[in-house]
Parts: sequence; structure tokens; C-alpha cells
Amino acid sequence: MSIPVGFRRVLEAQDPDSRDTPKATPTVIVVYGGHLDGYLECYSVETMSEVEAMIDDMEDADPRKDVMIDMFLTCSVDLTVDDTGRIVLPAKLRDKLGLGQQSPAYCLGKGKTFQLWNLSEYEERFGPRDAVKSEPAFNPKAVFDEMRSKRKTEQGA
Repeated sequence: MSIPVGFRRVLEAQDPDSRDTPKATPTVIVVYGGHLDGYLECYSVETMSEVEAMIDDMEDADPRKDVMIDMFLTCSVDLTVDDTGRIVLPAKLRDKLGLGQQSPAYCLGKGKTFQLWNLSEYEERFGPRDAVKSEPAFNPKAVFDEMRSKRKTEQGA
């Protein structure tokens, strides 16, 4: 499957091997655990390193640590993006998404990660992929205002 160019540039910039070695291709870490309902979550090397560090910082006695290890580390696979911008998803990941010859994948940016969906599954759950939906009372600008206010308060304290 082809990774959109914008996502590839982020993967390249956040992969030390790709960034520091001429003609090296970036790695994408694909998380596929059961906590992901119908999609795969894709991480850059740098972002997955942040996740690993947070998990490592958890107390060993915390039972959630093993769950987090299983969800993010055990149930992940490193894939190399080839020089044409493509990755080859292993059969078990294609099967999880129900991808085949006639079922295109859909990439959905989510900030520091992106998700891979079977396009028909995504559209069945959320409607046409280009439709923007939100609750009528939801105002994203108000959320940004809250965040700015909180940031100012924290900086002033």
C-alpha cells in the first residue's frame, strides 16, 4: 500500500536512520492490538520512542504496564517504506482490516500518528470520507481558547 507523501515526509524526518543516512528509507511502526477497533495505528520511530519511554517510566508493579507493553510493543511490527513510498502489510494485518484486491485502504491523520482503515469500513462507521461531522454544540475554536488560557495560566504561575 502507498503511504501518502505528507505522512512519508514526517516518517523520514522522525527516523534517525532515514534522516542521517543518504538514500535510507524510513520505518513505520504499525500497532495492531485488539484495542484498535477496525484500524491500525501507525507511528514514526520518534513517536514510538516516546511511547516506549512512557511505558518504561511506569512502575514495574503497576499491572497496567504489562497491558501497555502488550498493546503497543508486543502487538506492533516495524515496516520499511520502500523508495516508491509503499509498505507491504503482512497478511495478518491485511486480514484484520479486511483488505484485498478490491478493498482500498484509507489513511487518516491523527496528529502524531496516522490510522489505516479499510475505506468501506471507515465510511460505514463515519460516513463519506470527505464529510466533516461534529456535534452542533461543538466549537473547535472554543477548545483552542481553553488551551491558550490554560497555557497562559501555567506559564504565569
